[in-house]
Amino acid sequence: MKSLPIVNFFSKPFFVILLFAVVCIFLTFNLHSKSGKFNYHSEIWADKAGYYIFLPATFIYGFDGNKLPADISVKTGDGFAVDSLGRIISKYPVGVAFMQVPFFIAFHLLADPLGYTPDGFSIIYHRMIDVSAVAWLICGLWFLWLYIRRYLKPFTSFLTLMVIFLGTNLYYYALKDTGMSHVYSFALFSILLFNASRYNDKSSLLNVIVIGATGGAILAVRPVNVVFLLLVLIIWWLVSGRPRRIRLLHLFIMFSTGLVILLPQLIYYKYLSGSFFYYSYQHEGFDYLFSPKVFNLWFAPNNGLFLYSPIILAGMAGLYFMRKKLYGESFVTGLGFLFISYIFASWWSWSYGCGYGSRPFVEYYVLMALPLGFLFEKVAVSDFRRRRFVLVVLLLFLVVLNLKMIYSYDGCWYASDWDWKAYFDLITRPTK
Repeated sequence: MKSLPIVNFFSKPFFVILLFAVVCIFLTFNLHSKSGKFNYHSEIWADKAGYYIFLPATFIYGFDGNKLPADISVKTGDGFAVDSLGRIISKYPVGVAFMQVPFFIAFHLLADPLGYTPDGFSIIYHRMIDVSAVAWLICGLWFLWLYIRRYLKPFTSFLTLMVIFLGTNLYYYALKDTGMSHVYSFALFSILLFNASRYNDKSSLLNVIVIGATGGAILAVRPVNVVFLLLVLIIWWLVSGRPRRIRLLHLFIMFSTGLVILLPQLIYYKYLSGSFFYYSYQHEGFDYLFSPKVFNLWFAPNNGLFLYSPIILAGMAGLYFMRKKLYGESFVTGLGFLFISYIFASWWSWSYGCGYGSRPFVEYYVLMALPLGFLFEKVAVSDFRRRRFVLVVLLLFLVVLNLKMIYSYDGCWYASDWDWKAYFDLITRPTK
C-alpha cells in the first residue's frame, strides 16, 4: 500500500525544516510588526543594543563612536555608550554579534536596494536579528535532535523538541526577544553536546575543531556558561560506561581553536581597557553568593522558572526514568541543575530584569531533553491508557498556557516580586 503524499512530504527533513523556518519567520515578524524601533519592544534596545552594536561599529563606522548616528545610544535604550574619546563601550560580550555576522552582511547589502537607510539601525536591521535568531533556533533544534535520537525513538524525539520549544520560554527568546543571547547559546549547547558525544581518540580533525570552536563561542556569547562546559566534560569523561581517552594533540587543537574564537573579545577588552582581560560588568556581580535566592528564582511570580516554564518540572521527574539507562548522565544533569540554580540565584538581580521567565535557564534546556524524552517513552509504553491521556492533556495545557502568557506579556514585570494577583492577571488578561 502506497503512503499518502503528505506522509512522504513530512518524511523529508529538508521540507520539514523549511516549513518550520517559514512559520517561525512569519511568527517573529508578526510579533514585531507593531514594535517599530527605538522602544523597549524593538530588537535593538538596551541589552540587545549592547550585544548588537559591534556589527555596525565594525562594518559601517570603523569602530569610531563619533561617526555613529546622533544620540543613537540614547535612542536604543543605553545598551552601550560612547565616551569622550569616541570609544564605543559595551559591557556585553561580542559572541552574539559574531554569530549574526553573515546575516548582517546579507541584509546590509540589501538595505540600499530595498530602500532602507544602510546605517545599521533602520528597520531592515531589526528584521535581520529576527531571521538570525530563527536560523540559530533551527540549528539548535537540529543538533539536539541528532543527540537525543541516539537514545530515544523518532516520535519521542520530535515530541520532546516541540514541547521544549512551545512549552518553555525558549519560544519567547527565539521569536520575540530575538536580540538576547539565549537562543544563540541554546544552539551552541546543542552543537557541543552532539559533537562531544561522538568524540573518541580516533575522531576526525573536523570533529575536534568543532568542539573547540563551539566551546570558545559559548564563552564569547555568555561567559557564565563556562558551567555548561564543565558539565559536558564531566558527562563526557567521568560517567561514561566505557573509559574515554583524549589525545593531547586533540586537546591542544580544541584549546587553540577556542582561543581563536575568543580573540575578538580579548581584542575588544584591549581596546576598551588597555588589557586583554577585563571585567566589563563593573559593579554587577554575584552579591548573593552566600545567600542565594533559589526559591525566588524557581517560584517567584517575578520570572520564577517553574511558574513560566512548568514543563521543566516534568523534565526533573524524567531524571528518575533516565537513570535506569543513563545513570551517570542523569545524576550529573540533576546535580548540574542544582548547581546552575545556585549560580543564577547568586546574581545581584536574581530575576534578571525585563524578560519572560528565568532567562538564564533557556540554553540549559538541552540537558532537559533526554529526561523529558525518557518520561514520555515510559508513559507511552504504560499499560494504563489513562496515563497517556493525562500526559497528552497536561502537555497541551502547559503549551497553551505558555503561549497564552507570552502573547499577553508586555516585556517587563511591573509588580512586586511576590505579587500573585499580577501573575494570575497575566494568565487571564487578553493577548496583545
